[in-house]
Amino acid sequence: MDISFRSEYGFILAAVAVIVSAAAAYFYYRGSAAEGGLKKILTGLRFLSIFFIVLLLLSPVLSFVGITDKKPTGIILIDNSSSVRELNGKDMKELIEKARLASGGGEVRTFVFSDGITGELSGKSAEQITSDSSSAGKTNLSKAFQDLKLMLPDENISSVTVISDGILNEGGNPLQSALRVGSPVNFILAGDTGKSRDISLTDVLYGKNAFIESSVPVSAVISSNGFEGTLNIRLTEDGKLIDSRTVNIIQGRTKYNADFTVSSPVTRTAHYRIEIDSVEGEKTLKNNSADFFIRFTDNRFKMLVISGGPSSDLAFIKEQVSRIKNFDAEFRTQKSPSEFYEGSFPDLAVFDVIMLAGFPTSATDEGALNAVKVAAERTGKPIIFFGSRNTDYGRLKALEDRLPFIAENYSDQESETKLEALSGTGQTAYRDVEMLSKAARLPGIFITGTAFSAKPDAQTILVASGGNRPALLISAANDRRSAAFLPYGIYKWRLGGNAAEAEEFLGYIVSTAASAVVRKDAGKKFNVETVRPVFPVGGKAEFTGAITGLEIKGGEKITLRIKGPEQTKELEMVRVSDNKFQLSDPVTSPGVYEYEAELISEGRGVEKITGKFLAGEDNFEYLETQPDPSVMNELANSTGGRRLDVMSNDEITATAGSNRTTNQSGQLTSKSFDLNINPYYLGLVILLLCTEWFLRKRNNMP
Repeated sequence: MDISFRSEYGFILAAVAVIVSAAAAYFYYRGSAAEGGLKKILTGLRFLSIFFIVLLLLSPVLSFVGITDKKPTGIILIDNSSSVRELNGKDMKELIEKARLASGGGEVRTFVFSDGITGELSGKSAEQITSDSSSAGKTNLSKAFQDLKLMLPDENISSVTVISDGILNEGGNPLQSALRVGSPVNFILAGDTGKSRDISLTDVLYGKNAFIESSVPVSAVISSNGFEGTLNIRLTEDGKLIDSRTVNIIQGRTKYNADFTVSSPVTRTAHYRIEIDSVEGEKTLKNNSADFFIRFTDNRFKMLVISGGPSSDLAFIKEQVSRIKNFDAEFRTQKSPSEFYEGSFPDLAVFDVIMLAGFPTSATDEGALNAVKVAAERTGKPIIFFGSRNTDYGRLKALEDRLPFIAENYSDQESETKLEALSGTGQTAYRDVEMLSKAARLPGIFITGTAFSAKPDAQTILVASGGNRPALLISAANDRRSAAFLPYGIYKWRLGGNAAEAEEFLGYIVSTAASAVVRKDAGKKFNVETVRPVFPVGGKAEFTGAITGLEIKGGEKITLRIKGPEQTKELEMVRVSDNKFQLSDPVTSPGVYEYEAELISEGRGVEKITGKFLAGEDNFEYLETQPDPSVMNELANSTGGRRLDVMSNDEITATAGSNRTTNQSGQLTSKSFDLNINPYYLGLVILLLCTEWFLRKRNNMP
């Protein structure tokens, strides 16, 4: 038997640990009362105790490698997810027979997996494979390898052959789990690798939470294979058609976006559904639609708008801010260096966000500017900045650390400019490409000659034409939640003949900036959400909860009231840590479910949250229908396995036979022990410390 020792930090640090432990033990006993052999023994015990304790920090692993004479067994893992079973499972019986050849005629055990191993097949019949609705929407090969290792810890596994389409949507890359099994991993790619005709709604980008009266962007990501022509995309809200888009599918391009905007005037959870036209000859229609929910809240937040003086721009901004119901806004318009028309300067601690509209100017009092700086630095108060002709960028430099841009080479010169939307902003708060495109249709406004540049953590949304200088920027960094609109003269937008469009555009800029920089959970004591918006009937709805704004005193709990089409349940979420909760509950009937979660602390209700989810056909497993060999190839190459579906039966048999000859004499087996969690190792450390203590007391040493 071979014994090996390894550490992820290397043996250089282990050598350092020896030196440190020896030095500590030597200096500790150098001047002690112990003499002769006792002093050497105590020094040695102290050295070993310190060394073994320090060694734990290096995550040591002790491995024993030997040879077993147990009969080798071949393992077959069959992907039992919906996509394989329904789309690619027509020839499963032949695929199983091909996989059995890889065992070289030895014993074979066959398991099915989806979210880990879900069962074992007896005999050779593929008809035994049945649907497990609770996990059929998941393909977690990592967990399957982990389950295999736990189920067969001492088995002499000659090889593992995986039958799958290679589309893994849970558990991440399975390579590390496969390596722990210690056997070659072969695979058979299930399904047609040709370009089957299919239209798929592969993703929907949206925010789960939004404010009422705000424009919420929704972007549908569409994938097309083998089709050219026009597609209609429809958006419904609570079953009613509210909007539609048309996308032209062209040859050579597979990914498209359709962008929408939704809103709600009242507090509620709205049910949305996006549907795409079906085309003749599609591989499946189950990926042509998607359901999702958005929770609209009336969580009003206080905004302070500080301006450098009265102006037409300020009047336009004030009008739009006052229209947004979620904004409880106060205004302070500078009258003199230290006076404001609306009254004294308020306490900034009570506000959730500060908007600077043409502030500061050269006449601004230092007290007001310093108050904003202190509030931003000490409490992380988010800032929304609007430029103006009279802004003093030299004095604004005091707030530069809290803003998304840098201003240099200050200049009083101004030039007229139009605005253009940058492409690739779909992953930011400003996802509504159609709304942003309105900027180019609005009249020209002005921008100062000062040189502006975006900070590394800020994204530029709009630019000024003729030089691509940043115009609208946003930063969602934890230490710099801010937005900035640098041009001015926006009053001209309403003079261009379409005042309604100008008002809508400014309202979108302001409300979206505020939604992005102000934390939506600010002031919330807890949160509860479903893991996905749709769960399969017969499966389980999964909830996660977290206490976010309440002092943990112990005894807190979250109760859940779930109202379905046929019954109402009262449940309590399972506490998994101080502030984390989870719950899984079966769903037996199709339809929309409503839930109400309540946080209870010290025996009383603290706060409630409501939401919805759908029980129906979950298309999560059908978003990608084209078999993908990339991950499976990595597994085979790293473990010495092969791709069997591209080999003839004779080639598989010949290769398996040669491998079997080497296996008949024995198989390498290995066991590893993580010493930092091994009770014997920890017991040794305790024994050393106790022995040293006993000897010290026996010899009257302190």
